[in-house]
Amino acid sequence: MATGADDTMGAVDDDFQWETVPDDLRDNETFMLTMRDLVGSQWHVYKDQHVWCQHLIRLHANWALIVSTLTSGYLKWKYSPPPEDSEACPFDFLINVINIYTLVTTANIHSAATIETAAEALVLSGYLGAIPHSPTITISLSTLELYRCLRLRKPSLSIEAFAKVICDLYHWPYRWRYCTALADTFDIYLTIHRNIDAQVSKVLGHDTENWRVLNACPPCMYKLKGEPELIYCCMIVFDGNNSLSCMAPLGGREVGNTCKFHSDYYLEPDYIDVYVSQSNAPSSDDENLDPTSHMPTGEDPGSSNTSQPTSACTDNWKAATADAKKKLWGIFEETGVFASACHHGLILWIADMIRSRELFKYPLTIMSQALETLGPCLLIGYDVGCKLAITIVSSALAQKFVDAEYRMCVDAFHRYTHSYACQDKNHPNIINGMGIEDLATMERIFSSSNQLATVTRYASGFNCRVYIDLFFKQWDEDKYLNLGNMLYRNYIQAHQIIDEQQIAVWEAKISLGISDNDIKTWSLEQSHYLATAGHEAEWDIHAVAYVELLQKLREARVAAENASTLFLNATLVNYEFVTPSTTSTSHYATNLLQTRKLEMRH
Repeated sequence: MATGADDTMGAVDDDFQWETVPDDLRDNETFMLTMRDLVGSQWHVYKDQHVWCQHLIRLHANWALIVSTLTSGYLKWKYSPPPEDSEACPFDFLINVINIYTLVTTANIHSAATIETAAEALVLSGYLGAIPHSPTITISLSTLELYRCLRLRKPSLSIEAFAKVICDLYHWPYRWRYCTALADTFDIYLTIHRNIDAQVSKVLGHDTENWRVLNACPPCMYKLKGEPELIYCCMIVFDGNNSLSCMAPLGGREVGNTCKFHSDYYLEPDYIDVYVSQSNAPSSDDENLDPTSHMPTGEDPGSSNTSQPTSACTDNWKAATADAKKKLWGIFEETGVFASACHHGLILWIADMIRSRELFKYPLTIMSQALETLGPCLLIGYDVGCKLAITIVSSALAQKFVDAEYRMCVDAFHRYTHSYACQDKNHPNIINGMGIEDLATMERIFSSSNQLATVTRYASGFNCRVYIDLFFKQWDEDKYLNLGNMLYRNYIQAHQIIDEQQIAVWEAKISLGISDNDIKTWSLEQSHYLATAGHEAEWDIHAVAYVELLQKLREARVAAENASTLFLNATLVNYEFVTPSTTSTSHYATNLLQTRKLEMRH
């Protein structure tokens, strides 16, 4: 009735009987496809006692044995001339196929004695099976490549949607089995592409540690001969995004697909957890906190971006609150990603935020990577860079951070949520060497990567990483292609600012009768005012205390005079003068008691 029926018969119940298809319906394709779907949907008749996790483990183990052969076969199929028509071979076989370009339903796969597996024969013929051994349905490599290209340009396009498109073109009723076959086949197709990329990188010598990061952005990582020294050799940014979250399995059970995906974009969780204890910086709510106490001796506090209070900024930002206060729903296994990039938009590192919010261990890990990889003189933008600077000087990275002459700041996108004192030291506009950069790079990246949320929310951890890695690779390729045009536009914009606004500034200085020195003086006075706003001078505190004591003294004197006058003028209502005698002793005692009561009252 269908290919692979013999294998199926061994797994069904004994009382499950097969009926012969009438001759008049054998050539009816609609009837045959409908019957195949109905039979294929009877999953309850199988007696496989193995759990789904064990099935996937064996499946991936079987694929791992032949994936290198499939990679070679794919390259041969793609870049070698098509084989000439040959005579039929006893190893040839017929199989059900899906090809979105030809819409054929079956294909005769040529095989030979030199071909070891059916999967290799399929790849050499331009098809890929959903399972490594004895597949019943295959998908053409051209169809898989079309879906891969569509996913690169439209990340929200799900496998289910593409499977429905295929069913529409074939005029088939949609069945979940088509989506499952497409998903399994696409995973192996991406594995083949990753193997090809690894082979190319090895031949070119691009497989060394941190090669991708060190060569990600030529303007940031390369230096020309005779190039003038810059204040900051490179600017990087990082931020967290909760859109790319992944649901946790129900009941805490382990999901079926337990494979681990490794990429040079991702930082491993074990490496990130090293900085868990170091991320617990002193609370920014502590009024006695003095960030300048962590600075090296002789450094000017005014030049440091950690010399201002950050309590106001902490109140405005959840990312700056204490780690113990960061709560999140327990329904997510991976609550998002924490990514970093250079200010031109090319990705450096990514970290999975596992069952947590935006803890400081994630930026500390990326900071450690930057100190080891990118060299000195970095300017780093972060939403709460003011608070992170305090955390850094309290961590094991403090001395390296100072020696490398790194500096934290806030990006222009979130500047208005920070206090005036913070903006006066951390705003991009006041940092010499920033140019026209706003460091809002991560917001632009996440606005594009949020398209992935629909396909990663219920995906396994493995597939979630695969899709994110696929997206950011394409993002980097697009950014790399557009680098020259972006630098040119920035150069033109900088010249326009200088040419147009320089005249306006010059005219304003003439009309106001001021000089550049006056502007610098005003800037210093503003910084001093913002830094000391809310703090009373010592002499002012003593003067106010002296005046308050004088007021209290005057009030005490008035109260004493009133009490004395009242006491002297007081006369008892039943007062009666009597001649002293021995019988008046009791009256004297009574009068004495009343007198004492009046004295105590005043």
